[in-house]
Amino acid sequence: MAASNLSRVVKAEPGVSRGKKQFSTGAIVSIYLKNFVTYEEVKFHCKPGLNLILGPNGSGKSTIVCALCLGLGGATKLLGRAKDVKEFVKRGCVEGEIELELYKNHRESLKIRRCINSTNSRSKWYIDGRPCKMETVTTEIEKMNIQLTNLCQFLPQDKVVEFAKMDKYKLLRATEQAIGPADLDEMHEELINLRDREKSGKKTMETLVDKCKQLEQLNQLVQGDVERYMERQKVMENVKELKQKKSIIEYRYARERWQEMNKKKKEAGSILSEARRHLQPVETSIADVEKQIEKLRMETQKVSVKYRQGSSSINQLIENIRQLADELDKPRREFQEKQQEEETRVEKIESLTRDVRKMQEELINLPSLVDIKPQLHRLSIDMGEIDVKIRHLQDKKEYLDENKGQLRRQLDEIRKEIHVLNDIRTQRLKIMSRFDPDTITSVEWLAKNKEKFQMQIFEPIITVINAKNVKYTKMVEACVKYKERTAFVAQNVEDAEAFLEEQRVRKDLRIDCVRAPNKLPSHYQHPYPLEEIQKFGFETYISEVIDAPGPILAYMCESFNVHRIPVHRNRELSEHEMKNIQTHLPNIRNFYTQEVHYVISGSRYDPEKRIIRTDTIRTPFYLKTTGQVSGEGELQNKQEDTSRKISAIDNQLKTLDGQEQQLRTEAEKLRQERHGLTDVSSTRKKLESNIMIKNSRLNEMSNSLFDYELEERRCQDQIDAIQERRVQMSSKLSNMSRLMRDNIKEQLHYNLKKVQLAMKKADRQKSIRKYKEEIERAESTVSEFTEAEKELKNNANALLSYVEELLGHKINEIPLSMKQRLMAGADEKDSLQKIQTQLHEYQAKLELCIATDPQTIKQYTERNQEITKVRDTMEREVNDCKTTRNKVEQLKASWLEPLKKLLEEVNTRFSYYFNQISCRGEVKLSIDDFSGEDEFDKYGVTINVKFRDEEELQQLTAFHQSGGERSVSTILYLMALQEHAQSPFRVVDEINQGMDSYYERCVFDFITNSASQQNTSQYFLLSPKLLPSLKFSPDMALHFISNGPGVAKLPLTD
Repeated sequence: MAASNLSRVVKAEPGVSRGKKQFSTGAIVSIYLKNFVTYEEVKFHCKPGLNLILGPNGSGKSTIVCALCLGLGGATKLLGRAKDVKEFVKRGCVEGEIELELYKNHRESLKIRRCINSTNSRSKWYIDGRPCKMETVTTEIEKMNIQLTNLCQFLPQDKVVEFAKMDKYKLLRATEQAIGPADLDEMHEELINLRDREKSGKKTMETLVDKCKQLEQLNQLVQGDVERYMERQKVMENVKELKQKKSIIEYRYARERWQEMNKKKKEAGSILSEARRHLQPVETSIADVEKQIEKLRMETQKVSVKYRQGSSSINQLIENIRQLADELDKPRREFQEKQQEEETRVEKIESLTRDVRKMQEELINLPSLVDIKPQLHRLSIDMGEIDVKIRHLQDKKEYLDENKGQLRRQLDEIRKEIHVLNDIRTQRLKIMSRFDPDTITSVEWLAKNKEKFQMQIFEPIITVINAKNVKYTKMVEACVKYKERTAFVAQNVEDAEAFLEEQRVRKDLRIDCVRAPNKLPSHYQHPYPLEEIQKFGFETYISEVIDAPGPILAYMCESFNVHRIPVHRNRELSEHEMKNIQTHLPNIRNFYTQEVHYVISGSRYDPEKRIIRTDTIRTPFYLKTTGQVSGEGELQNKQEDTSRKISAIDNQLKTLDGQEQQLRTEAEKLRQERHGLTDVSSTRKKLESNIMIKNSRLNEMSNSLFDYELEERRCQDQIDAIQERRVQMSSKLSNMSRLMRDNIKEQLHYNLKKVQLAMKKADRQKSIRKYKEEIERAESTVSEFTEAEKELKNNANALLSYVEELLGHKINEIPLSMKQRLMAGADEKDSLQKIQTQLHEYQAKLELCIATDPQTIKQYTERNQEITKVRDTMEREVNDCKTTRNKVEQLKASWLEPLKKLLEEVNTRFSYYFNQISCRGEVKLSIDDFSGEDEFDKYGVTINVKFRDEEELQQLTAFHQSGGERSVSTILYLMALQEHAQSPFRVVDEINQGMDSYYERCVFDFITNSASQQNTSQYFLLSPKLLPSLKFSPDMALHFISNGPGVAKLPLTD
């Protein structure tokens, strides 16, 4: 990155330049950047007048503006770029540096340096090389009257657009902040707030008055209910007192009944204790009997165990003796089996000898393996060649099958499209049948009588046309005139007359038939090429998106001019877009946007005047079922062509199948021949193997001999051993049987004792049941008395709680006066009956009194309290409104007059600048017509300009003026403001975008003259371009910014 300064500034002494103008306090003397955004290291030397910074977009011009802002402590939001300060450090570097040299006086300058860390976004500040805090830097630049938030002083690139787009209200606030006294904008803000407060107070007063009236009306409605409520309350007090007397008497009676029942419960308890005392000795004696029974049970169990063990041993001995009897036959069976095996062995040896002799004879008759191998090799080669031919044929068949599959899929798609087209036609005819049944009748007749005409007669236009893209459906239907949508189309006059004669005269049907022109659709040329109209936002012509037979499309071009009607990509067009179309495409008089139909026509009285008629495009009625499908005739041709191709492939496949079958027949013959040779080879090998196996078995069987005497002696020895074991087991069985008889006698003795003890236990249990029955009866009586006593006690306690609840005191804490009043006459026998009678009388009176909802009384009381509060609030609001009105009147006088005077001075300077460029301009304070003078948020600054003699003054907006005219107006307004806002320097980034050369030259001369005068601000103007032959002064510096791999790295100089 390099920066060159055409006007070399020699740093001899601060404040001195080669021109006449001197630096003012706070002006920028130099800018030093290191590792900042795109700069590696660079230093700019500034002039006290105009510093013009030039360079292509993206070269780093706006980086200088960022450096000025951040180096003077400005926030990143002022730049409208990155949010975090670390993002301004050059990529790949840890720290970036900004150093600004500001002029103080002719002896010294102020150097502010900021080092930004890219890892943590922290900054280090230095003034004249000494570390300091950011607050110190802010204090220093405030002393020099540097205001980075003032758009008249600091206007970066992103803020230029923002300033130009301000409405008149924001423009007034920005003007007050930029050039007004310190308190002018504050007074405006306070007036807006006071006015809002005043309007809010009035609304609050109206709300409070309405609320107070509503509350009073509601209380008047329930006044009678409240009086009845008070009368009812008195009756309820009498009822309460009688209930208290009644409850005390009932409590006394309940307490007496409870004491009596408690006494009966204690008597029943004594009887129960006596019965339990007699039961205890009997239970002790039966426990002793149960212990004796348990002891006998244990003894009996031991004897039983011995018996079971003896029985098990006897059974085992019997089973062993039986098994030995079975074993006596085993040696004899084994001896007989060995005799039979010997006979079988002799027979097998003879059989094996015969088999070996027979297989050797077969082996001699078979050919040798040496003769078979060459024949097998030859057959394998022949079969391999045939397999190659078959695979080649199969590859061809696979290729043809694949092509056939693709063609079948294409055929299915074509059939689907034909089906869809037929469905769409059917749906449209169905819609048409509801409104035009005659046309449907003619369609059905035409389908059956097509051969009666020389050429094809097309069905109604709306049934045979489609939009190639769904987005154009409503435009296509809108192009067809309503009366001609159901018209048939003939291709010659004779067919048209014959068709109408048949339908109108003979069938009395009300239909239309038109004739297509004898021209092709290509005959109709567009007024402008597609490429030319696409520059103005048009996508295509209607004729290009219609899918219809040629004669139909030619008729639509001839009758509806669809080849001259384009479609725009936008939903609606702005005034500027309409003006461009009328200027550059005058032959376009009829076109569509996505939502609107535009028709441009000339005035009957003024040929130069154009009248634009717009209609909203309606939702398609017939074509709403359209899809992206081709014409029916084209689809039929495609279907026939595809079917022919499939038939040709089938014939080829049939031929290849025949060739393949012939080859397979030859291969099968060779395979059978090879199979025969293979069988001979395998048979020979199998015979040789079987001969070896049988010879081996023959040798084994010949070597095994049978000794008859040895085997017979061994069998007799085994029988003698088994007989001896049987004798021993029989003796042992006899001894065990004798022990088992003694065991059975012992078991009988124990069982007799158990029976005797059981009878004794039964007697004791009978006595226990008798005593327990007595205890149960006594317990039942005690339980009944306990339940009754508990119920009476609970009843008495409940009455006691009820009495205490009614009285509001504990029974033993009742005041003496209340006790005497309530107990008067309570001892009389008929006192309870008298109280009950009085209570019924008062309750009857209470029922006659209409009950009032307690919530109503509560709401009545609350509303009375709320009415008092509302009246107090109303009084305070009235006082606040008066105070606010006085403040508004006083503050309005202090704000409005200085503002008018200030804007008059701005208007004088603004008009002067416009007169210098042969135009007119004015600035004035305005307020909306529908607003009063006290609506301070509706005050604004209106800029009216006129750039041509034939025009009237028009308000500066985004609609009336071009972008260049708005840029000129903006910079001249800023210059008019700057004379009222003193500052050390001003920065404007790319204000000349969109200006033509004349206005740009004029603006440049204004800025040059302003920046060259003494006691005016230093100027920084950024631009990507520069006009030739501009006027320059010695106080002006040109800074050219360039970057790229070819830029030389120059040494830094002072």
